[in-house]
Amino acid sequence: RDSFKLLFDESIEDYALIVPHILWDATFSYGENIFVDYLTWLVKVLELSAKANLKFVCKLHPDLMWKAKRLAQGFDHLDFITTKIEELGAENIIILPPETNISPLSLIRNSKAVLTVRGTAGLEAACYGVPTMTAGSGRYSSFGFTLDSESEEDFINNFQKIDTLEKLTESEIITARKLAYRIFFQKPLPLNSINLSRDLSKNMNANEFSQSFLQSEFENDFLKYNFEKFFKSD
Repeated sequence: RDSFKLLFDESIEDYALIVPHILWDATFSYGENIFVDYLTWLVKVLELSAKANLKFVCKLHPDLMWKAKRLAQGFDHLDFITTKIEELGAENIIILPPETNISPLSLIRNSKAVLTVRGTAGLEAACYGVPTMTAGSGRYSSFGFTLDSESEEDFINNFQKIDTLEKLTESEIITARKLAYRIFFQKPLPLNSINLSRDLSKNMNANEFSQSFLQSEFENDFLKYNFEKFFKSD
């Protein structure tokens, strides 16, 4: 089903969007967490979703296409989630693989809410007025436009409200868009000397990565961002 409308048999229903992290990703260490790991969070979300009177779409992380290619024997997210949903008998949960052609923006903008621990999809959702339920601190939590929880019990109680969540206010949307601009456009440092593109045709091992470094551009990058001052600063 590579069409957004076909996903719902052309009759679009209310749904919440689950956007799991890569379950072994190091981003788990980038904040305070309610659950012991991303896997525990996902299992709890699936269990709660299976009992809810709402449809859910679980969209796997697009980075899995690249990272799965690098790992000869990695954790199979799709197989795990599919098996878990079958065990729960959850007919209200749709799974979308990482390589789906359906636009993530369509999924986000038409959802009632987005569920993530701290994924950037939650910030993108807020930019379009869609509320996000977090499960840990992150770059955009606690700014007033997310539904944050203090404990697992608090998270479960908040989850019960998911089908009644309202769109964000204009003020909340503006705050989210300002923060998104800071994070996505002002914070990154584009470098011409290093090619960090994730080419799916390559394994990007250490040798290939070193070959992508352009010595001729390094001095320009170094001077452009005044790295010497940056590294010596606090």
